[in-house]
Amino acid sequence: LDRLIQSYEHKNDRTHTVYVAVKLPDTHGDVTDIDDMPPNLRPGAKVTFDQFTIARHSLHEAPGHDSDRYLMLEMTTSRGMYFGHSDSVEDTTHVLPRGMACEVASAGYAVYENAGSYGTRLVLQLREQQ
Repeated sequence: LDRLIQSYEHKNDRTHTVYVAVKLPDTHGDVTDIDDMPPNLRPGAKVTFDQFTIARHSLHEAPGHDSDRYLMLEMTTSRGMYFGHSDSVEDTTHVLPRGMACEVASAGYAVYENAGSYGTRLVLQLREQQ
């Protein structure tokens, strides 16, 4: 899988904005406000993805998009490989490679479309570190 993703990245000339859902540990309360965020995920914090990470191009497809038990991370990157089938079904799956290092750039609320209506979601924007 490493080589497949590297080959795709080599041929890819586009960037993608993707969303990664992270479920909070049971010991942490729900995050309904920026003040509820874990201290190690506040702006300026470093985040490393140590395994292949499933992301989505559409926020409403990410698991937990409507749950306060999940944090939603957003990043714009040319890394990873698109596995979705958005031409025939609603599937914008994107797999990020292992070892991606990022910094939490900001945290704020985003409005997103969800099944014909709209939702508001706390989103942590990540900036990829080289």
